[in-house]
Amino acid sequence: MMNIFGIRWQPSVCWCSDVNKIREGIGDKIANFLQWTSACLSGIIMGLVYGWKLALVIIAISPLLVVCAAFMTYVSTIFIVHF
Repeated sequence: MMNIFGIRWQPSVCWCSDVNKIREGIGDKIANFLQWTSACLSGIIMGLVYGWKLALVIIAISPLLVVCAAFMTYVSTIFIVHF
């Protein structure tokens, strides 16, 4: 046990609880991220193999789709906050 500023605590208990908090915070997020990333990449690869012309068109306009989605998210948050 350590005595810091008159408070007695055990470092091993504190570290263990911190590790548990990190584990609870992360949860399945890393596994979900890897699953969705691999699904997206395999979908792009399959699209390029089987329908490469359409896949190239979709890849070309995907930045525009991302910008439109970001704009719609911004506008919807403004409406939610003000109304």
